[in-house]
Amino acid sequence: MSWAAGTALAKITESDNLSESLVDATRAARNSLDGQRAVALKNFDAAAALSEGVAKKLGIPVDDSFKAHLDLASISIRVGGLTLHDGDMPLRQLGLGSRRMLLCGIQKENLEAHHITLFDELELGLEPHRIARLIRHIKDDTTGQYFLTTHSPSVLRELTVDQLYVVHKAAEKVEVIATSGHELEGLKIQGHMRSSAEAFLSVKVAVCEGATEVGFLRGLDDYWVKAHLNPFSYLGTVLLDAHGASKIKSLATGFKALHYEVCVVADGDAPKDFSEKDAEEITQKGIEVLMWSDQLALEQRAMRDLPWASVQASVKLAQELGFDVRANVRSKLNIALDEDIMKWPESDELRKAIGDAAKSKASPWFKSMSDGQAWFEVIAPAFDDPGFKQRELATKLSHFRAWVDHG
Repeated sequence: MSWAAGTALAKITESDNLSESLVDATRAARNSLDGQRAVALKNFDAAAALSEGVAKKLGIPVDDSFKAHLDLASISIRVGGLTLHDGDMPLRQLGLGSRRMLLCGIQKENLEAHHITLFDELELGLEPHRIARLIRHIKDDTTGQYFLTTHSPSVLRELTVDQLYVVHKAAEKVEVIATSGHELEGLKIQGHMRSSAEAFLSVKVAVCEGATEVGFLRGLDDYWVKAHLNPFSYLGTVLLDAHGASKIKSLATGFKALHYEVCVVADGDAPKDFSEKDAEEITQKGIEVLMWSDQLALEQRAMRDLPWASVQASVKLAQELGFDVRANVRSKLNIALDEDIMKWPESDELRKAIGDAAKSKASPWFKSMSDGQAWFEVIAPAFDDPGFKQRELATKLSHFRAWVDHG
């Protein structure tokens, strides 16, 4: 934000000799900080006015007006003492995001035709709405070419498939994958960029049927961390909510086509939306599939496999969440049930009824991410039970862990 050799402001300043202009400014400063402004600082004020226009165009608030003024924190104009001000406030005191936005705009004013401009971590210090404004500002420039790197989903959502390339690095090999092209037609990559931008920033994508599975696996991740295993984040794994079985195949196939490691975690109770045939088809493409047998949902599989104490803990949690669990279960199995959940007698029929009640469409017990995670937390002790470790729920989750660790 200063007039010094090589700065953006120096480049847009109309002066035959910047050094002489700085000498003139120094003389003016020695006489008076505010005196002789019209003569000595006119060249700088023109650039300040241009910068003010750029700031307003980018949505950066201007309290008074931009002008060149001596920065009292510096003692030598030759090394940047003359800085851009908004009224009496040096613009170097703006937040990082505002400074970056303004500097980008000023730099753009100085770009030559056919330029190549590089942005590293474009989103640094910027809120999502300002990211959107900056990207639109860049897109308006048709005189050159921009290369942006980002780790922000907000940036990705502003791009089209024709503008995005995914960079993978593994075993010292770097791949740059276009997100458009004939082989990707029909895979809805543009839609995935809007709905699932966070997953594009990962290495491995676990496509989960719904929020229950995401929350459950988040709880499992915490459990494994306490067991001294690496967290999903360390291994580059993102849990992606597909928002329904019908979207699983498209998401999984799309991310696999972009060379991500992909695993699907799905219920088996909606074969019209995601069937065993669908699972076999995507497995042949190198996608790992974790799907419960016997056309069961996660809740149903869990209530059949968990130790009885964990089943009771699940029902108690649902009760604490506000569900009339006794009525819910009796609607699936019309038998007498004690008001005290802990007195319910274990039986295969009751396990089945509890599982059916937990996943019912009318009043599912753990259908949000937070409830799914809370559910795992109350049943976590089961994962230390030797007998439970041999059941399908535990063994398939162990396979999921192997995929997270090794792909």
